[in-house]
Amino acid sequence: MKILENQLNLLNDLAIEIFTLLDGKGLPYSYEYKFNPDEGWAQYGLHFTKDSEKILVGLEVDYQNLNTLCTKLHQAMMEHTGGDWRKFILDINENKEVKTNFIYEIQSCMDEFND
Repeated sequence: MKILENQLNLLNDLAIEIFTLLDGKGLPYSYEYKFNPDEGWAQYGLHFTKDSEKILVGLEVDYQNLNTLCTKLHQAMMEHTGGDWRKFILDINENKEVKTNFIYEIQSCMDEFND
């Protein structure tokens, strides 16, 4: 039970971090993190919606804490279930409800971010 609680805490920390970074911007928010350990890369992106337009947040946001939390979440899930996901999407809707999506297929750094 402690392991599942750790995973939920990491997901909550991610959602809080995203909300803190984008507070005042238009909802919904979406954070995407994907990586390929065999090729040694990770990519990430944070979007918010304003006037029905999806806007990518650039370098004005410090992604380090989000990326660290994703790495910890991946490690925790691997240890608990062996689930080796390679792409993670966290969405926060207009009601501030959080939804997650884990993709287990190998990722390419050439793939576009989720639209």
